[in-house]
Amino acid sequence: MWGVSNALKPSLILHVGLPKAASTSLQWALYENKTALQAQGFLYEPDGGPRARNHKRLVQSLLFADGAAVETVIPKDESRTRIVSHEGLTNHLYDFGPDALAHFRAATSHLETKAFLLIAERSKWIRSYYAQCVLNPRSPRVALYGTSKTLVEIQDDRRMNRFLDRDALCRDIKERLGADDVSVWNVEDDPVAGFSHSFECRLDRPEMMRPKNPSPPGWVVEFVRQLNLLEPNEGQRIAWKGAVGLFTESEHDTLKQFSRSFSRGQPDLPLNTALWAQIRPGVNGPFCLTEDDLTGFANFVGRMGW
Repeated sequence: MWGVSNALKPSLILHVGLPKAASTSLQWALYENKTALQAQGFLYEPDGGPRARNHKRLVQSLLFADGAAVETVIPKDESRTRIVSHEGLTNHLYDFGPDALAHFRAATSHLETKAFLLIAERSKWIRSYYAQCVLNPRSPRVALYGTSKTLVEIQDDRRMNRFLDRDALCRDIKERLGADDVSVWNVEDDPVAGFSHSFECRLDRPEMMRPKNPSPPGWVVEFVRQLNLLEPNEGQRIAWKGAVGLFTESEHDTLKQFSRSFSRGQPDLPLNTALWAQIRPGVNGPFCLTEDDLTGFANFVGRMGW
């Protein structure tokens, strides 16, 4: 049993993603079961402050080659198994620099490390990850973020196909993160149950289980894709996405972040409404933008005086 203290080596569990594969739900369950897990010999301590539910600082530390957060994954009490969770451990697996990865492996080399990888049905996952890439702000590290490619065009992208080649991905997780083994679980089979099964622990479902990060309406994805193609100014793209988030009242995490930013800065950043003449109704796989969608959003922007 992974939580038992008489293991030959102290243990580390890395929940590594995939992105868009129920990571938020699993992290919420782990956080809400912290006390029960501790009684079973596990330790789950998110690293991003009192409201954090995951290990975002660790991912940032690996991205920016800052070793400060790496040591936080090492169990101080080596009689307990440390659990670390963030989907960025796969999402940025190929963005982490070799020095940062070498430092991580050296810091955890004395630990028995097992990775937990959540996967989803191929076509559903492609659609979900594609939508996230369209909505994300552009990044010098991730060429797909802020993409203007269509769903068909993205099928051949090297980043996407690295995530979809399960055997190669598991080998890379072992090689890059120093995992001794990788346990793979399909999200359709319940990620919380999968984690419990893989590591012989009990996870009760919280009474108020955090809702999944819901997908935005399909038309929003196609609208933002065209916006990414037409609008070169990142500030304008963020403002438009914030306005879309307010119009749709979306609970999608990224759109909510844009909405908050837009609400704070809107008086100083009027929308470039000349874009209306360039954005067209269109069908991009399941993401369909209609004339009615554009009219409804345009009317909303007009009413708000943006």
